[in-house]
Amino acid sequence: MLLYGAVKIIPGQFPPPSLGKMIMTFGEQSPMGLLWSFMGASAAYTAFTGLAEVTAAILLTMRRTALLGSLVAAGVMTNVVMLNFCYDVPVKLYSSHLLLMALFIAAPHAKRLADFFIFNRAVVPAELPRLLPESWTRIAVPVFRTAVVLWFATLTVYQSWDSYESRFLYTPKSAFYGLWNVDEFVVDGQPRPPLVTDAARWRYVAFDYSSVSVRQMDDARLRFVNRINGKKKEMTMTRQLPKSTMVLSYAQPQRSTLVLQGMLDGKPMRATLRRIEAPKFLLSTRGFHWINEYPMNR
Repeated sequence: MLLYGAVKIIPGQFPPPSLGKMIMTFGEQSPMGLLWSFMGASAAYTAFTGLAEVTAAILLTMRRTALLGSLVAAGVMTNVVMLNFCYDVPVKLYSSHLLLMALFIAAPHAKRLADFFIFNRAVVPAELPRLLPESWTRIAVPVFRTAVVLWFATLTVYQSWDSYESRFLYTPKSAFYGLWNVDEFVVDGQPRPPLVTDAARWRYVAFDYSSVSVRQMDDARLRFVNRINGKKKEMTMTRQLPKSTMVLSYAQPQRSTLVLQGMLDGKPMRATLRRIEAPKFLLSTRGFHWINEYPMNR
């Protein structure tokens, strides 16, 4: 719970939607991709959900607050489990295990909880027998427990921050970051005009921090991990599914023009790209409003 909370408070699990994600149509996104876009669109809400998970984790570390922690964890994880099942996120079993653990911790108190919340009956305090009889353990055990929790919490926060730094905070934007229209597309010496009947012809290209999205004329989207070698003037574009790698040389005669050359499906290819101004997306520019004169439901 602490780990899941930390990577939400420090926004590593749900980063803001990338440029490539922003130019996708709503229906193109997978259920999991839609969930990641929804969460990443609001850093404040993502941090709120992480704080709820961290709160549950801290409460679970002390016997006096373990019941409250299990109830908080059960509420939080019920929502997480439903999101994982309903949006096809591949951690269904693990999140279900965490929910069952929370319910298992609360189960011995089921009668007391029912008396308090349902039947309006008086509830006697739960017995918390001492685990070790020696008097010195009254101080030593809480100190040891607190030290372990602080050590684990510090390690978790450090790992989350380190991952956030390496993946997002200090990752430089691509030198070609932005949207590029494909003005000219030549394959095997044959120019291919921008016709909607030519499905495989590139329409435009979106360069993100370390990825590239290629939109074809039939609106199909190809996504690549991109590595740029400035010395060789080359970019290596790797696609995960299906696995493929394409090495393209590039030249930039003008700031607004980019020429890519290489092999595409075993044939020589040359593409001339022209930088276009990226639209101002409402999702990232709407901001927060205390008062809405009318619902902005688009």
